[in-house]
Amino acid sequence: MTNSSVGFPQFYQIQQILDRFLGLKNKLNDLHHEISNRTQKQLKAFAKQNPEIKQPDSEPDQSLKR
Repeated sequence: MTNSSVGFPQFYQIQQILDRFLGLKNKLNDLHHEISNRTQKQLKAFAKQNPEIKQPDSEPDQSLKR
């Protein structure tokens, strides 16, 4: 089947499905950003409430080497 053999009803149906898919993709992306932002806020609040807990150094701990 070539593109020229696709009739208008099929094209319209494909376009509707594509529009729905893109809408869902955008909602999912928005949700991902919302979850990420909330997680960052929670992590910052936790770090502020627990200053004794430090992040590990970016360099590997020399004591762990064999």
